[in-house]
Amino acid sequence: MQVIKSVYSLKNDIVPNSFTVEAGRPVRFEIKALDTAYGCMNTILIQGLWNKPIRIVKGQDIVMEFIPNKPGNYVIACAMGVPRGTVIVK
Repeated sequence: MQVIKSVYSLKNDIVPNSFTVEAGRPVRFEIKALDTAYGCMNTILIQGLWNKPIRIVKGQDIVMEFIPNKPGNYVIACAMGVPRGTVIVK
């Protein structure tokens, strides 16, 4: 399993926010939430890899597990589609 990790804060959003993974291998994306997000940016998803928005709440770490089957660039975004990072599948 490929594990990628990020930290969310109101000041910096998600850091790091760009990841490269291998196609066909399971991925576990872990986000440590240091703050609660507000407004349209209160959720996170990865368009085409994890399409179910998850709320960002302080102290509630987020885990997304998926298998990226198709190479390409996938946007990490809020539920409204505002970009906040990228997962590159090779």
